[in-house]
Amino acid sequence: MTPPKRKPTNGSKKKSRSTSPMDESPESSVNVFTFNVAPNSDVMQCISDIASRDQVSVTVISATGKINKVTLKSSTNGEPDLMLHGPLTLVSLTGSYLYNNQYTLHPGATPPLSLSFGINLSTIGGKVFCGVVGGRVIAGENVKITVYTYTNPNILKYSAEGQEDSGNDNNDDENHKNNNFGDDQ
Repeated sequence: MTPPKRKPTNGSKKKSRSTSPMDESPESSVNVFTFNVAPNSDVMQCISDIASRDQVSVTVISATGKINKVTLKSSTNGEPDLMLHGPLTLVSLTGSYLYNNQYTLHPGATPPLSLSFGINLSTIGGKVFCGVVGGRVIAGENVKITVYTYTNPNILKYSAEGQEDSGNDNNDDENHKNNNFGDDQ
């Protein structure tokens, strides 16, 4: 005996199907978790180990604790990287590691940058250091990292409401020139 057909509960017999680009890609999964980094361990290696072990991409949401040593990339070519010795307070760590660069890049979207993490640190005296991680980040005390892990990310391009998308990503430079962000011109 066949079970009776159920009537739609939303009042419509036709259901609209989404045409979102996200519907076209393989199933995604996102998880959030927090972990502690053991003193004298490399924070960046811990992030890489999570990605490799679970075969997922990783994005850092927050990071706190003390850092013993960090290497920052030089801002100019030819200059050596800057190595800082702690104790330093980890103010923030941002960045993503895309496992095997597996992602869905939709039309108009910009491919992600190569692996890079930004870091902000402060000394006991209040001096602040900001930069791009150029090597190891050696944990001190109480380093806690919160991350998203995900598979099959979709990289989309969204335009602000009321702006037309010209399909040309080079407009960002022109828009920046036309906006005064408190800088002296």
